[in-house]
Amino acid sequence: MKEEIVIKSQYNPLFIQLLIEVKNRISNHLAEPMLKKIIIIFDIE
Repeated sequence: MKEEIVIKSQYNPLFIQLLIEVKNRISNHLAEPMLKKIIIIFDIE
């Protein structure tokens, strides 16, 4: 189920923009768990 959420969110322009913002501001090892939470939020909305 998480994989489906990732695939669905990857093509969302807002998600892509957010991904870029997160990568610019936060180191990768901290961004990974945050992105998983963000992906779930996007799926609910």
